[in-house]
Amino acid sequence: MIEALDLALEQGIHADPDDDARFEVYADWLTAQGNPRGELAAIQLARARADSPELAERESALLEQHAEQFRGVHRTRFTAWLDDLCILQYKAGFWRSLSFGGSHEELSMVLAHPSARLLHTLRIHAIDDYASDYGPAIAALANTRPSLGALRELRIGDMPEGQDALVGFGERSCTNLDALAEPYPRLATLRLLCPNFDLGEREFVGLRWLDARMGASAASLAALGRARLPSLEALELGFETSPEEDAMYPELAWPEDALDELLAAIDTRMPALRQIRIWPMPHTLDHPLIQRLSDMPRIEIVDWDEVEDSSGAYDL
Repeated sequence: MIEALDLALEQGIHADPDDDARFEVYADWLTAQGNPRGELAAIQLARARADSPELAERESALLEQHAEQFRGVHRTRFTAWLDDLCILQYKAGFWRSLSFGGSHEELSMVLAHPSARLLHTLRIHAIDDYASDYGPAIAALANTRPSLGALRELRIGDMPEGQDALVGFGERSCTNLDALAEPYPRLATLRLLCPNFDLGEREFVGLRWLDARMGASAASLAALGRARLPSLEALELGFETSPEEDAMYPELAWPEDALDELLAAIDTRMPALRQIRIWPMPHTLDHPLIQRLSDMPRIEIVDWDEVEDSSGAYDL
């Protein structure tokens, strides 16, 4: 769809996607251009302030009347709309958060739609019929034009459910994440539910929270020692080893040298890091890993089991 859009106003929203005033200015501009997205934006902003049945009814009518523009056309045998591929939430006429499961080609179509231009949160819970390699999904996001400048949170992977999923969980991979560093400099939160990952050596200038609590392979931990994360404040790590004789029930344990390369690089690669949360927490405080972390006064060690999680990390 070709519609009236203002790049300068969008840049302002990219800088602060939580500022409703910037969306209100954009809604007024869109309305002045005769773009029905302006009315949708105004109604959704009004509903956030004080909802009413009349506003809800008008919003539904607009979404159906301008379905191709707002929801995206995707004509196949089974569905007519792109948003049927997603679980999504709107804010001010655009998609605010999106949870996706499907092929990487479908993901590319979804992300290229005008409604996705101001996307704040993206969750890719499955790709290409639950393939273990999330590389095509990362490439689809990296190649989206224009890049989604308001994107602040990216989650890759989903919770393994059942023994079969748990056995294959260790094979999950997203190793081309460095392709996101340049097009998404404002990305602040990265949640990885795939144990094999590599952020490369390109600088993620805005990343403040890296959540890999569902497991990081030894190679992934080593790769973190090469990553450039100057703004990272919190790092959450889980470590998983799967003995061959007990592959159905992986043993969770931290080898003594698991974080050697990461800790050696913290001062130069992660100068803002203040908190490391590890799971499982070693049972004794004299564990060599705990002793080494204790020798780093600027780092707070947090036991994941003892902290209530209200972040919605595992919500789809």
